[in-house]
Amino acid sequence: MHVHSWKPAVEIEIGLGKYRHIATVEDAARQLLGDWPSSGKAFVRAQQACLDAIEEKASTDRARKAFIDACREADIFVRN
Repeated sequence: MHVHSWKPAVEIEIGLGKYRHIATVEDAARQLLGDWPSSGKAFVRAQQACLDAIEEKASTDRARKAFIDACREADIFVRN
């Protein structure tokens, strides 16, 4: 399976002072499919952008931006 990396990695806060390093589209997709605190428009766009990037219909940069937007929508702190 091909891994779809992006740079720079996205670091998200998953608890007080605890961060998770998201460096691939696959990491982001797993995070979105897990216990995500929101299901708004940015969340849906991020899911689709990740799927499109995995299927090589869109760039990893687009998926990265969509993931960051979903984090902001869900009030997840992004440290970059």
